[in-house]
Amino acid sequence: MAPRLIEVRQPKLNDVIGSDFTVAGFGTGFEATVLWQLLDKNGQSVARGNIQGAGSMGVILDFGHQVSVGGYTARAAHMTLQVFGEDRINNPDLIFPGQIFRIPLLT
Repeated sequence: MAPRLIEVRQPKLNDVIGSDFTVAGFGTGFEATVLWQLLDKNGQSVARGNIQGAGSMGVILDFGHQVSVGGYTARAAHMTLQVFGEDRINNPDLIFPGQIFRIPLLT
């Protein structure tokens, strides 16, 4: 099994989130950047961004960042937060086991 390169500590599994919430944990990513993406129940991206200051080149460091969902207004919606260290959005084949962290959430 490949080592986990990203670990998210906040939000927790099945947390309720608002339009702004904190993503915190530890990990390593390309050029010290960890990317995040919030998906709706159909797997469509409703918000995404990046978090600077994570580890790089296999060095694992803490990260934390306030993120915004923007204009998404659905209530009691099932969402999935994805956090990863490579550019999965533009290069979906780059992800290996242990490099993506998925968390089911509610809005």
